[in-house]
Amino acid sequence: MKVVKIKFDNIKCISKGTYKKIDELKQSKTEFGYCKGYKPDFRPIESNPVENVTIPDEKIYLFSDSRENILKLSEYLSEKANEIDSDLVVEFIPFT
Repeated sequence: MKVVKIKFDNIKCISKGTYKKIDELKQSKTEFGYCKGYKPDFRPIESNPVENVTIPDEKIYLFSDSRENILKLSEYLSEKANEIDSDLVVEFIPFT
């Protein structure tokens, strides 16, 4: 298992549909493994300016049968997050 955080550090306004796409990503399955995640307790309203608002990170847990597939799943997740919004920051928690 690996934990990934999607951060909204450079976002000035969250586009409509962003949360839905992130939630779909949290439930995705690929040939490399699957992702699981939960909605945070607070999310700012989409399409409203979010300056001076602390947006909680979206955590996604990656599950796979091998470390190699976890890395491939991590790459997949990065690409998809970039498609959602190029300003999203994907942070990978290192293996322990």
